[in-house]
Order: sequence, then structure tokens, then C-alpha cells
Amino acid sequence: MSVQPSLALRKPQTTWRPQTTGASSPRPRLQVVPAVAKRRHFAWPMWMAIATMLVAALVIPVVINTQMAVTSYEMYADQQELSQLQDYHADLVTRAREAQSPQKLAEKAKELGLVPAGNPGYISIEAGTITAGEPAK
Repeated sequence: MSVQPSLALRKPQTTWRPQTTGASSPRPRLQVVPAVAKRRHFAWPMWMAIATMLVAALVIPVVINTQMAVTSYEMYADQQELSQLQDYHADLVTRAREAQSPQKLAEKAKELGLVPAGNPGYISIEAGTITAGEPAK
């Protein structure tokens, strides 16, 4: 088995010699090749797609931010309304508790013309007695 030297280890040739096959053949004559006519294809669909994507990339964040701002404002307004309703509810609860107090009930009864009740009477079934009460004054 023989080892072939790598290209890097070969000695560079000093002159360039074209390879010829046996007999000398006439060299082909070189000529200018006409330029290939470029096809004009319209790239407007691609440019329209790019423009659409750019517009979407700019418009979508603006729409989202606007919607977030509107939602934030609505939340703020709802929180303000909730706070007012909670204050109103607390006021109603306080008024209801005051109205249920014994002093307020007595005042309201006097306004309506009611008088305090007298001592009640008793009936004893075992003894068969009746103890008279006092009338309201």
C-alpha cells in the first residue's frame, strides 16, 4: 500500500501548462456572450406584505395600549363608585342601628301618641285567683 502525499506537501509548480490531450487541438475562439435579459417580475406582493406587517406592528400595540388605558379608567371609575356605595352602606347601617336603640324607639312611640304600658295582671290557675294589673297612663 503506498501513501500518497497530501496536496499541502506537494511542491508548487513554477509555470502553468495547460493539459493537452495527445494531439494539439486548436483553441476555441472566445466571444462575448450577450447579457441575459432580466425578467421583470413585480415584487409588489412582497412589498405589500412587508408594509402590512409594519403597519400591523405599529398599530396593534397602539390599539392594545389604548384599550388598556380605557379599561384602567373604567376600573378607576368603578372603584370610586364602589367606595361611595360602601360609605353609603355604612351610613345606612349606622342609621338603622340608631333607629333600633331603645331611646329612639321611645321617642318615636311618643311622637305617634303611644304611652308606656302599665303593670300586667296575672291569672293563677292553681289558686284560681286573678291579680289585677294597672292600666296604661
